[in-house]
Amino acid sequence: MRVLLVAHRNSTRSVAAVLGVSQRTVQRWVTKRPGARRPAGSAAGPGY
Repeated sequence: MRVLLVAHRNSTRSVAAVLGVSQRTVQRWVTKRPGARRPAGSAAGPGY
């Protein structure tokens, strides 16, 4: 994933277009914060 970002000059938008996913999905995949990564099925927060 990081290689793709470097190849696209850190543009999550173009990487998302290549992979056929949303830009938000790419941002979630590359984030370093553990709280920002959630399983694909859980759209609601931890309190729900």
